[in-house]
Amino acid sequence: MPGAKKGANGSQSDRRAPRKSVSGRGDISALFRSGARASGETLTLIYRPGPSSGRCSVFVPVRLGGPVARNRARRVLSEHIRVNPHPAMNGIDLIVLLKKSADRAALEKAKAEIRPLLDRIHKDN
Repeated sequence: MPGAKKGANGSQSDRRAPRKSVSGRGDISALFRSGARASGETLTLIYRPGPSSGRCSVFVPVRLGGPVARNRARRVLSEHIRVNPHPAMNGIDLIVLLKKSADRAALEKAKAEIRPLLDRIHKDN
């Protein structure tokens, strides 16, 4: 494609716009306080209808690992959600709360669990 951005290895870039995140103390605390929940074994999704289309934030509690492991978990889950969009994401604010360890095996399990939980949210709304 003429004018398309090239990646570092010369291939065409697969860049997508970053998802907007739920930010601000008021929005986050309101979502934790009054949001509906869909829980799985490794994570919980907290959601409610929002003013925008598909704001999403990932939270990894301190008890689940050191800062490097927590930040990696946050990056991996955020990227997974961004690259694999789901219709349930439209018109809701969403917090993904990791419940289990932030190690690689737990993250793979969490990534596999996100889609069925989003399916459940989509069916309920």
